[in-house]
Amino acid sequence: MNKGDALLAMVGIRDIKLMSVLHQKVLYCRMHLQPQMYMIVK
Repeated sequence: MNKGDALLAMVGIRDIKLMSVLHQKVLYCRMHLQPQMYMIVK
């Protein structure tokens, strides 16, 4: 395993953590916005 692979792994882990945080925020927003969206659709 050379430096490039180690760096890629570190960046990958950081990206995965960032993506999971963003995903949680999106789900949180969706949960709070969905009732309003349903009302708009109706």
